[in-house]
Amino acid sequence: MMNIDEQKIQEVLVAFGQHLSRIHAEAIPSEIGREAY
Repeated sequence: MMNIDEQKIQEVLVAFGQHLSRIHAEAIPSEIGREAY
């Protein structure tokens, strides 16, 4: 039971991390670009 929960949590954390990375990759350059102009 514990192993299943831990695996599920890890999968959620990995998916969440990838989601945050995608937001970072898209949002940060556009904000820097806006400040540059």
